[in-house]
Amino acid sequence: MRTGEAILKAATSARCRKASGTNLARSIGVPGQLLDSWVRGDAHLSEPQLAALAGELFHGHARFDAEHNVMRPSAKLEPAPWGTVRAPPAVGTPPDVSVTGARPRLPVPPGILRNSGGSRRRAGRPEG
Repeated sequence: MRTGEAILKAATSARCRKASGTNLARSIGVPGQLLDSWVRGDAHLSEPQLAALAGELFHGHARFDAEHNVMRPSAKLEPAPWGTVRAPPAVGTPPDVSVTGARPRLPVPPGILRNSGGSRRRAGRPEG
């Protein structure tokens, strides 16, 4: 299992490879040279600086737990229900839902003729 500090070092190293680590160092309040030397293993960052670094690298989705030196998810997800409970069936006879009679016809927009077969064609155009 990787420690939280090792995860932060790997993420910081990847971020510094893509772009300069100066903006990252400035956002957590440390000099850029200190951040570079911490990634190489030559320096030490304090717990508040590591917590700020975790917030900056993982956009608030993870936090650094200094007591156990691990990364923890910061969101406390509410437990989701496994299913829903349906209401009990009503007592008595169910309502009649059967369909009777002919199917209703939709209104025809202007400019469209209805032929005897029920299909539609445009007025003024031969069928083809």
